[in-house]
Amino acid sequence: DHNTPDAMYAEAGLDAAGILKTVKAALPERKARGAKLVSVAQK
Repeated sequence: DHNTPDAMYAEAGLDAAGILKTVKAALPERKARGAKLVSVAQK
């Protein structure tokens, strides 16, 4: 059986949410001194 491309990308972690999760897991958390931090919101 086949699924929609969007569903297959999501299952493989290749949608926006999956990519964001991978990037956040790979980057260390740091607090910038005196800098304004900007959050990337998910839809």
